[in-house]
Amino acid sequence: MTGDVGEAREQKRERQTTEIYAALGRYVEAFEFVVFSVRTGCILFTSPTTSQHRLMQVVFNHRSMTAENLFRIYRALVAEIANDKDTNVPAEERSAIYGVLQAFDRDFQSAVSWRNDLLHGTWFVGWGSSKTDDWSKFVHMRFKTTNDGLAVLPGPKSATDLDVHTQECQRLSAYIQRLNGCILLSMAGEKPSPVSANFINAGTDKRPDWKIRSPKN
Repeated sequence: MTGDVGEAREQKRERQTTEIYAALGRYVEAFEFVVFSVRTGCILFTSPTTSQHRLMQVVFNHRSMTAENLFRIYRALVAEIANDKDTNVPAEERSAIYGVLQAFDRDFQSAVSWRNDLLHGTWFVGWGSSKTDDWSKFVHMRFKTTNDGLAVLPGPKSATDLDVHTQECQRLSAYIQRLNGCILLSMAGEKPSPVSANFINAGTDKRPDWKIRSPKN
């Protein structure tokens, strides 16, 4: 949204700071949906019936289940299912599953680290002087003690910066949900396993970049 011609100074400040807070809200929502997608996978993989779902909700919603702990369990569950003789996933499909998990792990750890630094930082939104006429930028301070002394971590400076990370979280949650569906189909006896039919490695073996296949792939 852009301001009207002749917009009063305080109205402009309120509009621009509101846009920043809205972008922060979108980011928090998107990140938590990534965690929700991982938790949902854990629950579905371990509880075939609705009544068991509720029991596993108790386990996977416990406060000890941080985002990182949930993903460690999620990755191990998917790998265990892929290796299960009863599931009978072909070797080449297991390789695809491991590659997808490796890529997801890298992206998930990056998202968690950025979220932690973001929310534990100190925010200065709408600050300025009597001469300030643009509040679309803000200051985010996050300090870290290192062996070399105090370091200032880089952080977002605008609503646009926040929206970039929101989109990354939305992409990751969509990918995790797709993998959940693939694993559930494998558990149900789908042959061949649908992972390689849904994902393609757009990167390299050393640095995989697994993406959802588009129709043209």
